Amino acid sequence: MSEFLKALDHTVRQGNWDEYEELWLNAVEKETVSFPEFLQAAQRAISAGQGERAGKVFELLEPQAGALGHKARRAFFETLVQCLPKPRPHRHSLIEAYREEFGEVEGFEVCVKSSEIKESKEPKSAIALFLRMIHYQPGCYVYHKSGWGVGKINRIDPVEGAAEIDFQEKPDHRVLLEALPDIAQPLTHNHFLVLSWRKPEELQRLAMEEPIELLRKVLATSERPLPLARIREMLTESVIPLPDWSKWWARQRTAIKQDPTIGVSGGRSSEFFLLDGPEAVAKSVDRRMNGLDFKERLRVLRDLVEEVSIDDRHVLQPHFEKLLKDLLRGDGTPEVRLGVLLYLRREGGDLGELPDVATLIQEHDRLADALNTLTRQEDQREIIDQIREHHPEEWPQIQVDLLLNSDDGPREILLSLFEEAGRSGELNALAEEVRRVPLNAPMFFLWLVRCSANGGHPNLPCLNDITPADLFRQSVSLLDRLSLQLENARDTAAEVRVKRFRHQLSGKPLPLLKKVLERSSPRAARNIYIGVQASRGFSTGAQQRVLATILRAHPDVLTVGKTAETKATLDENVIYSTERGFQLKSTELEEIRNEKLPAIFKAIGDAAALGDLSENSEFTSAIEERENLNRRAMDLQSQLDRVQRIDPKEANLEVANLGTRLTLTNIGSGETVSYALLGPWDGNPDEGVISYLSAIGKAVWQRKPGDEFEVELPDGSVAMRLDAIERYRATGARAGR
Repeated sequence: MSEFLKALDHTVRQGNWDEYEELWLNAVEKETVSFPEFLQAAQRAISAGQGERAGKVFELLEPQAGALGHKARRAFFETLVQCLPKPRPHRHSLIEAYREEFGEVEGFEVCVKSSEIKESKEPKSAIALFLRMIHYQPGCYVYHKSGWGVGKINRIDPVEGAAEIDFQEKPDHRVLLEALPDIAQPLTHNHFLVLSWRKPEELQRLAMEEPIELLRKVLATSERPLPLARIREMLTESVIPLPDWSKWWARQRTAIKQDPTIGVSGGRSSEFFLLDGPEAVAKSVDRRMNGLDFKERLRVLRDLVEEVSIDDRHVLQPHFEKLLKDLLRGDGTPEVRLGVLLYLRREGGDLGELPDVATLIQEHDRLADALNTLTRQEDQREIIDQIREHHPEEWPQIQVDLLLNSDDGPREILLSLFEEAGRSGELNALAEEVRRVPLNAPMFFLWLVRCSANGGHPNLPCLNDITPADLFRQSVSLLDRLSLQLENARDTAAEVRVKRFRHQLSGKPLPLLKKVLERSSPRAARNIYIGVQASRGFSTGAQQRVLATILRAHPDVLTVGKTAETKATLDENVIYSTERGFQLKSTELEEIRNEKLPAIFKAIGDAAALGDLSENSEFTSAIEERENLNRRAMDLQSQLDRVQRIDPKEANLEVANLGTRLTLTNIGSGETVSYALLGPWDGNPDEGVISYLSAIGKAVWQRKPGDEFEVELPDGSVAMRLDAIERYRATGARAGR
């Protein structure tokens, strides 16, 4: 029993109703008590003959009823009407809750009227009568207890007081309404017997996709355990062909043993049953908790607290105590121990025995990892407040580190603290740095992508000069780099961070990608498509899911560009390159990673084996070479992340732009030359290629045939004329000739 219920029971025994109401009011105001506990408290008061007193405070929860699930909302109004039977609005709210569940039943209004829910002075009896009646209305299913099988009620004849029912073994049968509850058991629309009669294809789907759910439906047909022979008989009648039964059952055997809702009796002939009742709940809980490590026990215990009813909560207490013992013994990683500590403080720990939160915080090398493992915002805020309190001098820098590495929940708290401290101006500088080197703060970079996709951020003007599509494309390249890091150095914490990063890019329903595509042109979408196709960071399924989403948003993404308009301005944050130039740089990067760095690591090891490192020139030289290679690899990857492909087939031949070949004449000398206008990685003038960043490239950009212009060259200013534009065609190694 919870502390709240214990305290209420004590006040009832003492007859102290002022304190009773105070306990309710405090619980409602502080939101420390769950709805099931309030519901149970009101029901206990009704049983004790104090329903009206409890109803006055229980009524305070009515504004929250709209946010409850349907079953909880229905239970709330059933209890409220029993506590306070006089107020008419409560009766109307209960009827609306019933209407939501049973409104499609033909006789719904008749049941409401006949049960007198609106007027009855004994609402408990009226509710019970309504629930009995509503199950025997047109469209409802019943099971004949004497062997006629499942039946569907077609019509109610109020004059004769009879129901017309189509039973499997006796169609168009008439049964007196007063006798119906005695001879027919009500069934839900998704009961196994109903589905096997009306929708066997649904059971066949469950057999393939959700076999444990199918077995639960079979077991729910009987209050007693079912032997395997009976289960086989039921399933092979209409669901699983008899020749396939043995293989199907063999595949499910292990999953059945591990499922906490299914019990298996001992002995030579096993019988199967659904776990139900206090004793079964305890067995189910013990079974689910058995053999789990420290972290898994916390996860499962969280689930069980939500699943187990208030009355059965006591079966969890031994597991809370074991979790506390393991925490005090020092089991688990610092992140898990911190999560356990906060959970026990909230749910079931002896506060006198629990260690101090600040003590556990000191154990963390990466505070952001600790925050990211916490799911409740209250826990995240508590940890942040503890860090601020115990590290006031270091807090400004710690806050920056946390902001760059935390997930969405902690980041929102940290951003609000930035604003409170008047540090909003620092955000743009941080964002610019992360845009330059996204590998240093991948999750913060994804947040920038999201901000850009949502139309920008008032404190981030650095996002104004780049499109969401370009940022998303960079994040795809960043995923490749993060995945490569994991291959070279296994790190559990880093693996979790990469999974979170990957999930935001490719996890259903792909909210970030869809938002980006809404603000992207077909050409930009195509660049994302190409980047995802080349990525090695996605699983095959995730990659296909992302590509399909792009195609749905931009069906012409594979052919876009044939009639595209020329881009008048170039993004200075993007490096434009042909596929050949991109491959040259990629090859250089792969050579550094796969050949030069492994070789230098071997050289470092060999040099270290020579002895004293203080005067070991080979060791010093190898270390310097390693640092140079690492820097070069980072620079190359940063550049490759910003590449946008040049496709000459998409070039507009009306003006000088990327992917065109230009015929130019030196007006002074009359000399004519031909250049391909490409990217900085695609060759040099000796090979017939100029970069769009070169002096001539900048001067001729967007000019039309016949235009004359001045070019500032090292030897002085030269007057030139653009004579002709044609499409660039690569020809072998010396592309551009």
